[in-house]
Amino acid sequence: MNPCLDFIGIGIGPSNLSIAALGSEIEGFNCKFLERKSQFSWHPGMILAECSMQTSFLKDLVTAVSPTNPFSFLNYLVKRKKFYRFLTTEQRTVSREEFADYLNWAATGLDSLVFNQDVQRVEFDSQQRQYVVTTQNQVFYAKHVCVGIGKKVKLPDCVTEQNAQCFHASEMMFRQPNLSGKRVAIVGGGQKRSRSVP
Repeated sequence: MNPCLDFIGIGIGPSNLSIAALGSEIEGFNCKFLERKSQFSWHPGMILAECSMQTSFLKDLVTAVSPTNPFSFLNYLVKRKKFYRFLTTEQRTVSREEFADYLNWAATGLDSLVFNQDVQRVEFDSQQRQYVVTTQNQVFYAKHVCVGIGKKVKLPDCVTEQNAQCFHASEMMFRQPNLSGKRVAIVGGGQKRSRSVP
C-alpha cells in the first residue's frame, strides 16, 4: 500500500505545476501530481508564430509567492543562458513559445510529477480521513486533492465533429489550414479567437 501523501494534484497544467514548484520548497511536503499524458505540454496547438503572452513574465509559476524559488521565469532565463538577451531587449511580455518552453523546463525539474497515470476514480475514505485516488494501475492516498484538468473544448451544437474546414482554435497548429484568399468565420471571443486570425 502506498503511504498517505499530503497532497495529490490531478492533471498537470500551469495551476498544478505552480503548486508542485512551490511545494518543492516545503520540507517534508509529500505530494504527487498525476497526468494521463506521457509528458508535459501546454496548449501545443496554440503556439502560433509571433504570438505573445498577454500577461507579465512575472506572472510565472512562483514569483508572486516565492520570488527566489528556483522555478521562476528569471531563473529559467539564467539556466537557459537567455537572461542578458532578454534584459537588453527590454521585453515586457514573452512569446507563447518561450513561455511553453519555460513550463516544460520547470516540469522536467520536478520529481513529484507522474505521467501516464489516468485517474479513474476519486473517493473519500471517511474512516481513514483520506482520499483514495485510483488510476489505471495504481492506488494513491492523500489528505488533500486538487483537480486541475483544464477546460474542455466547447463547440457549438451545430458542429458534430471537427474536420479540415471546422475546428477549435486549440487545434490550429495541428491543422495548419491554408486560409489565403478564403472567407473565414470565427465563432467566439478571447485571446484564442484573436490569435487565430492571420
